[in-house]
Amino acid sequence: MDDKWYELQDQGKGRIVCINQKWEYHDYIIGVNDVKYKKHLKDLLSLDWKHYKLYLVGGVLENRPTIDIDVNVIGKKDKNLVPLLNKARSLGPFDLSYQTSYKNLLDRRNSIRAKSYDRLNKYGKPFPNGEWIDGLYWIKCNFYKLKNKTSFKKPLLLN
Repeated sequence: MDDKWYELQDQGKGRIVCINQKWEYHDYIIGVNDVKYKKHLKDLLSLDWKHYKLYLVGGVLENRPTIDIDVNVIGKKDKNLVPLLNKARSLGPFDLSYQTSYKNLLDRRNSIRAKSYDRLNKYGKPFPNGEWIDGLYWIKCNFYKLKNKTSFKKPLLLN
C-alpha cells in the first residue's frame, strides 16, 4: 500500500478499503456539491433509464463523508433492470438498490430492497437476510438500527 494513502486517511480525506482482495484508496465524497459526485452523477444519468426513477439517499444526500453514492431505482421491473444496475455499478462508486415503489423507499424500518449482486466482492459472504428471487437479491433490513439513526433526509429525485 502507498504511504500517501495512510496520510490522506489520517487527514480525514478518504478511506483505504479492500475490494476483491485488493487494497484501494478512495477519496471521500461530501454532499451534492462535491465535484466527484457531480462527475459520477453525470455518468450515471448518461444511461437510458427508460421508465425508472432514480433517488439519491445516504451519505452524499446527508452531507456525511462517504466513499459511495447510494441510489434507489424505482419502477416496474423489466428485462432492462439488472443490466442497468450492473452497468451503473461499473461507472463509479454506486451502491444501487431496486425498490418496487416510492412508498417502500420511505419505509426505512422495514426496508425490502434488491440488488443485482449478493456480496461486495467475489470473496465476500452474501449480505445477511437476503435471497435470490427472479434475478435479484432481495434484502430486508432496518436502516434505523443499521445506521443507528432516528431520522433520514427525504430522498432526492435525480432524473
